Amino acid sequence: MSQEKELTVRFDENVYAKQAVQRVLAEYTDDFFIQIKEDNHEMVAVVESKEKEWNTKKLEKELFNRVLEETVRLGIEEETKEIRNQLYQKAIQ
Repeated sequence: MSQEKELTVRFDENVYAKQAVQRVLAEYTDDFFIQIKEDNHEMVAVVESKEKEWNTKKLEKELFNRVLEETVRLGIEEETKEIRNQLYQKAIQ
């Protein structure tokens, strides 16, 4: 386990959706203190564990995977929004 006090993770806004970064990081607030900043087309997350021992490398990799999944999910949601709305309209009629 790494003994580092905090982990800084940088998410390129050209690759990852801002909303995805925020959603995913919000899921980790029970176990971590998290601060999000914007810096030159990047979302910068500063993460500090509420526990003494934690694996920073594992968490960093997990965050990138989760943010990628959420970014793809948001993209699919946007791509299918019109079809979904049409289906809702037909269902209501």
